[in-house]
Amino acid sequence: MNINQKLKPQGFFTLKHFRNDVLLSEERTSNIVVTEGLDYIGAVSYGAYAKQNTWYLALFGDNTTPLANDTASGTNIVIGSGGSGTGVALRLGEIKTEIDESVRPTWTPDSGNDGASSSNGDSPAVFTIATGTTDLNVYGGFMVSSSVQRGTAGVLLAAAKFATARVAQADDVLQLTYTIELT
Repeated sequence: MNINQKLKPQGFFTLKHFRNDVLLSEERTSNIVVTEGLDYIGAVSYGAYAKQNTWYLALFGDNTTPLANDTASGTNIVIGSGGSGTGVALRLGEIKTEIDESVRPTWTPDSGNDGASSSNGDSPAVFTIATGTTDLNVYGGFMVSSSVQRGTAGVLLAAAKFATARVAQADDVLQLTYTIELT
């Protein structure tokens, strides 16, 4: 291995959109592992920060592109400074009242994952669009260590804006998976 090579975490979100149990669309979108996420990975690997045992997935409804300096809280809690000043859930418009779920769905990694790649493909996060909702634009997703919808705590690991917004209706089901790889 070349001494100048570095491990780089990268990943992708996959969104499946169902209506009446029929798959309407499926999209795989590369993401950004934000600075807070990179700091977290480094700090945990060197024992400087506690490992998060549970991660959560969320969807956002604003036509906004995630940025490298986005954080869960507005400040990079891993290093104690930096950040966009506004938590990602608020800046990107996390979808909360338009879904039936009262907390962010858990990202449950598959049992066969190896150290270089991890995914929840066997257990996608499920979002059920609430009764009475019409024309809900879903622009992207993110992975964070807090289960509180629109919360401003925890660590933001990654986020992505989909190439095309998904327009969901009442009782539609959206399944979100996230795969992270070290390359």
